[in-house]
Parts: sequence; structure tokens; C-alpha cells
Amino acid sequence: MSKAPNYERIIPFVYAFYRTGLSPEQLRGLGTPDRGALASPLGERARQLADRFDQLLSAKEDQHVDDAQLQAMLEEAQALSKELGTRPGQG
Repeated sequence: MSKAPNYERIIPFVYAFYRTGLSPEQLRGLGTPDRGALASPLGERARQLADRFDQLLSAKEDQHVDDAQLQAMLEEAQALSKELGTRPGQG
């Protein structure tokens, strides 16, 4: 577990997240029924990931952000990007 301030770990995470070719806005749109949502399970995963991304960015400095949480979110973004056929760096 890192003792570095949240922002020192979150900034590289945000960069890596966008390098997957996805953005929270795009993910949220995929999970919103009135915006041409994907099939239920994939669209729901996309929406949940976007929500977790937003929660992470709104975390206060005194709220610990776990490195494992960052890694899990990045792995989920990479998996969704692959399933959607998004090219890395496209987001």
C-alpha cells in the first residue's frame, strides 16, 4: 500500500485510464438506455466503471484510495476497451 498522497497516484491512473481509448463520458453513454446503450451486462459494466471513476476523482485527500482499487479499475477499463474494440490512446 502506497503512502503517497492520493493525487500522486491518481494522476498517473487517469492518464493510463484514458490511454485505454475510453472516457467516463463514453462509458456512461454506453450504459444509458436513452443514449443507445449496449446489451445489458456490458452497458452496466461501463456505467459502473464510469461511476467509480467519478467517485475516485471526487475523493478528498484524507480519504484513502487503495492501489488495488486503482489497478482493478484500470484492468476493467482495459478489458472493456478490448471487448468494445477501442484502440488504445483513442479516448
